[in-house]
Amino acid sequence: MAYPNVIFADHSAQGHRLNTAAKKHPLGQKMVYSDGRKWAYGLCGATTLVVGDLIQGKALVAADYTDVVIDVAASVGDTSLSLTTTSTTAANYYNGGWLHINKGTGLQDGYMYKIKASGSHAVFAASAGHVVQLDVDDPVRVALAVNDEAGLVPDEYNGMIQAILTTLTSRVVGVAQTPVTNAYYGFVQT
Repeated sequence: MAYPNVIFADHSAQGHRLNTAAKKHPLGQKMVYSDGRKWAYGLCGATTLVVGDLIQGKALVAADYTDVVIDVAASVGDTSLSLTTTSTTAANYYNGGWLHINKGTGLQDGYMYKIKASGSHAVFAASAGHVVQLDVDDPVRVALAVNDEAGLVPDEYNGMIQAILTTLTSRVVGVAQTPVTNAYYGFVQT
């Protein structure tokens, strides 16, 4: 089965200049011009993206990246996991991101699960019982036990920010070629 994951565009249409309040494409959507230039679609976070500046994804939260304890066992096919978090993270910070298993009791290590795109969770605080909803097309594939450990990674295109060259806090996703306004959607060149 094929998915329309690349937009093939003509550079004369200037599609990379998109700057809209309404979401037009999936986050991370690729666009390629006939001359070979490539773009990725995302949501601007914090402040308007400056033309010509390096852009990164929203910051990784060190306390959530690894060793977050699973506090309720999960069976194959489950689409939610209960975690004991150790930091406070904004509501919906991980929507569209990934949950990866980094310490399991069996064959779970290395599995990654897509976090549901909306309504995944309220604010995380340093406590037990935070439920993360997984995408229904990406359920638990290997059973998880209490005290197995996971990590959370935000979708790098959901809240793109200016990269601070001296201290990157996430991976670089592209270069702004048009000013994308805070809380608006647009493309960065990759």
